[in-house]
Amino acid sequence: MKYILTENQVEKLLGSINEQLTAMAGDMIASASDFGVNIDATGNLSGANSCEKQKTSAQKVMDAFSRSRTLSGKPNMNDKIIQNWASRISKSIEGTGITTDFQKVLSEIKTAQQLGSVLDAYNAKYKRKLYNDLSGEYTISWDTIWSSIKKFQPTLKIDTCAKRTGFAT
Repeated sequence: MKYILTENQVEKLLGSINEQLTAMAGDMIASASDFGVNIDATGNLSGANSCEKQKTSAQKVMDAFSRSRTLSGKPNMNDKIIQNWASRISKSIEGTGITTDFQKVLSEIKTAQQLGSVLDAYNAKYKRKLYNDLSGEYTISWDTIWSSIKKFQPTLKIDTCAKRTGFAT
């Protein structure tokens, strides 16, 4: 069914939606204090459960790597595509500097499970961890690596907070 609204009806509808959302936001802000969290007018958190210090990109990459290796449903690390990605990563970080193929491989990896299999294959094939190899690289930043793999954040559920007010994480 298709509805055609006049400009006046659209304004009235949007006004009603805005009022409801404002009321809901107010309720959420008010109830946050029940959990020891205060939200100011700009949306910043303070209180017992707010983030005092964010994790560095290196910490987030380490978390993503370790979590992806523990996922179920990973492709076999001996799969040709997985092995190809592991080999290309190794070649891209050999010698001085890192090639653009490294980021290209990360963009080709579509799931956190594939990432976990690539890390397992890299570790098995080269007897070392990719994170440690990347630690010695100075031609790519952890921010750049994180920006390439943060697409897996919803699956991996990485907490980006290093220290919360009231207790350590």
